[in-house]
Amino acid sequence: MSDWYIARNGVKRGPVLERDLQELADRGDLLETDYVWKEGMADWQSASILKHINWIFVSPPPPPFQQTRVPVTSNPSSKALAAMACSIMGFFTLPILLHIVGMSLGYSARREIDASRGESSGRAYATTAIVLGWIALLGLGLIVLIALLILFLG
Repeated sequence: MSDWYIARNGVKRGPVLERDLQELADRGDLLETDYVWKEGMADWQSASILKHINWIFVSPPPPPFQQTRVPVTSNPSSKALAAMACSIMGFFTLPILLHIVGMSLGYSARREIDASRGESSGRAYATTAIVLGWIALLGLGLIVLIALLILFLG
């Protein structure tokens, strides 16, 4: 290990051991704009261009991205699940009744989920139940309207 000398604004410091250069840089006592010299060099050179100590001023790369799993602590709303089940079952049995029940449970579940401030989840289930209910009721209404038009104009 050779001794280094550091100059800043015309003031020379040293000798400094090569192994101590990193510590000086970390403390701000060695800057890229400083000049350095050691025995065997023809002249003072900027600390940033010296190839064999340039590692001092190189920032380490960022750590690799690690995806962390966030634990889900909220409980799914039983009303939202029931609303979804009613709206799906409404396509197979008791269409009007189950869709209305599913929509009603869906609206109620969304209000409860919003009021729980993250303690309860399942808003997507409730919203899906509401949308399915409206699709079914509007579809059924359209079918009834077309049937009446055919019956009376037919």
